[in-house]
Amino acid sequence: MGKGKNWYGDRSSAKIPIATSHLIVCCGAETEKNYFDGVVKFFKNQEKNMLLKFYIEVDAVDPMTMANNVLVKTRTIEKKNNCKIDHVWVLFDKDDFSHENFNNAINKIQNTTNEQTKYHALWSNQCFELWLLLNFINLTASISRKAYIQKLKKYLQEHYEKNDKDIFDKVLAKGGNLLKAVENAKSLLDDKKTPANNDPATKVYEFFEHFEKYLGLTL
Repeated sequence: MGKGKNWYGDRSSAKIPIATSHLIVCCGAETEKNYFDGVVKFFKNQEKNMLLKFYIEVDAVDPMTMANNVLVKTRTIEKKNNCKIDHVWVLFDKDDFSHENFNNAINKIQNTTNEQTKYHALWSNQCFELWLLLNFINLTASISRKAYIQKLKKYLQEHYEKNDKDIFDKVLAKGGNLLKAVENAKSLLDDKKTPANNDPATKVYEFFEHFEKYLGLTL
């Protein structure tokens, strides 16, 4: 990755991580899954991250149904792979779902956390493409989902496709910066608003903040 030192900083000082297993559940079979396939591939290419285990599942349903399904999905993955999942990262968008569905799903996922596994609601309002854009700019105004696509075309310097399997690498190759994305995403959160009313905003940054030592990010 030619843009390496610009987005994950100096890895030389990062300690070797402990062995942990992670389940990533995506609402989209294309954009989110392709992006995190790229993230996981990056992790696997780093020698010091060999102890990390990732499982990616798609659950293309509404947010509340995802929330209701997530515990069973976790147990299924654990049984299938004879492992204990330490963290579950659930990615879903506000899109056109009701405020009640969206907010309740976030609460449900967070409340599923138990002594064995921590559950994270990585929601985006309105859509996951916000996270991609935050790698380039701090988008503070609410725009249509169509406008997200137009802006991404500008920064990627090519037509944006939701089924692009190389989207993680492309964002970085075009100058995207994960540290900037984390900082931008955190600046958008308004604790006085419910997630459904916090537009634009995303919690995807929590995944990368969690792995800051693994990636060498300085947060």
